[in-house]
Amino acid sequence: MRNPQLAVLWARLAEMMDEICHDMVKVKDEVGYWRFEIPRRPAIDGLPTRPQSPFGAVAAQSKHVGIYLLHVHHAPHIIDGLPAEIIARKKGRSMFAFSDEEDPAIEHVPLLILAAYDYCVAQGFLSAPTDA
Repeated sequence: MRNPQLAVLWARLAEMMDEICHDMVKVKDEVGYWRFEIPRRPAIDGLPTRPQSPFGAVAAQSKHVGIYLLHVHHAPHIIDGLPAEIIARKKGRSMFAFSDEEDPAIEHVPLLILAAYDYCVAQGFLSAPTDA
């Protein structure tokens, strides 16, 4: 982990991502860096096979913990309507940066991740959510 002082913040954000992405493939599972991918989908009902593909990550950097959501880059409209507190954390095209465990925007992180997840469901990349 690049900055051990961010360990508690990273663990909190990683747990939020893990709860929502429990049916995805965790391809990177290290303290300070978890990355999730959409599982491979076999050809069914006339749909072609879909290879395993990136979804998002939670990574501790030197000054912040970043939530990276690939589909926010491809479809920025999916975060329209989310609370301003979470939008204010957006840095670049698909990363949301947090540096304080007491940041009030953290309570909106599940909404952010669900927006990307729901987009993937709507696009047919994922099946509807299942219970853990």
